[in-house]
Amino acid sequence: MASDALNRLALVADDIGPPAGATELCWLHANVYRQVSRSLAPVEGRT
Repeated sequence: MASDALNRLALVADDIGPPAGATELCWLHANVYRQVSRSLAPVEGRT
C-alpha cells in the first residue's frame, strides 16, 4: 500500500538523508490518517 511505501521511504531518508526530510515524511504519513473522517478498520490501521 501507499502508506507502507511512504513509511519505508521515511526510514530510508532517516538513514541516508537529512533528519528534517524524514520528519516531514513521517508527519505526511500521520496526517493522512488524521484527516480520515471515519474510524479505520484494523487492516487499514496496520498499513
